[in-house]
Amino acid sequence: MADKNISPDIGNDNDLECDFAIQNPMLKKDIFHDEIPHYNKEHEFRSNFQDSGVYSMVSIDKCPVQCSDINKLSDQIRDIGISADDEGFSMKSFKSFDSESSQISVPEPEPAEIEIDLNATDEDGDSLIHVAIVSLMSESALALIDIAIDSDCLNIQNYLHQCPLHLAVLTRQTEIVKALIEKGANVTLRDQQGNTPLHIACRMGDRDSVMALVKSFGDDVSGRKEYFAVRNCEGLTCVHVASQYKEFLILGHLFAKGADVNIGDAKSGRTILHYAAENKDMATVTKLLTHRNIDVDCKTFKGETPLVLAFWRNAEDIVKKLVSKGAEFSYDLFEESDDDNYV
Repeated sequence: MADKNISPDIGNDNDLECDFAIQNPMLKKDIFHDEIPHYNKEHEFRSNFQDSGVYSMVSIDKCPVQCSDINKLSDQIRDIGISADDEGFSMKSFKSFDSESSQISVPEPEPAEIEIDLNATDEDGDSLIHVAIVSLMSESALALIDIAIDSDCLNIQNYLHQCPLHLAVLTRQTEIVKALIEKGANVTLRDQQGNTPLHIACRMGDRDSVMALVKSFGDDVSGRKEYFAVRNCEGLTCVHVASQYKEFLILGHLFAKGADVNIGDAKSGRTILHYAAENKDMATVTKLLTHRNIDVDCKTFKGETPLVLAFWRNAEDIVKKLVSKGAEFSYDLFEESDDDNYV
């Protein structure tokens, strides 16, 4: 009998209304470093489960929530022949299920042509491509990117100035990163914190995205070097960010492609060697000193060398290391430094 396969909690002719969602760990807030706005929107898609004979409305939440009675709901949905394996999906309003005939009592809607406006945005400035990427709907995102006529819709920035490429890097979807670049997305756009997608990829240690972004310049060496020199709102280049997070493999790739090891930040003129010496980071100092173009006597805007910063931080081992690599040791340098700024 068909009735035996139906949960006793669900009447034969009753409507089943439930909000079923599984929390997706990829959408935890800390992954986005507070750069992804809090979404509280639903985008509804009609789906016809032909195998189960049930017509349903599937709602996809940007930020799924954990259901308190998820096991019971899963059993009920499975009993009536609906797969509930997809994370991030909630199923609502399963109506008019005929338990005796297992047929749909509501006529199946006729297929209709859907006109998609890829340039349209919601109240947060997000386009359909933004939504698909941040919802981890990779197939939908790739399909939307594929039908894009030009790159304008790929470069739309939301109210946080994030373009689809920023979100693809933030969510570690390298395939989408490559698809956007191939379609002509602008890799130099900056979000509200001044970060390019390359800054974010360096911070997250995403080597595949870093290589794809760098490769997008092809043989344009000057354009690539200018890209490496872009500074965010903290005055840091991608080289500074990669060094800060000790992404040495990424640093090596950037240097191999022409990044300047001696470039200073925009606030103080500190190079990555200055930062490493000041932070008593012997591992980074040692690696940087192997670079053939490293300037051990490069100065900040105040005229301080890495040796001076290491000295005022009582980093004796780094002082010795720098001196062994030819750093200038002069008492005049220390007399000119303002040690009130060091503790």
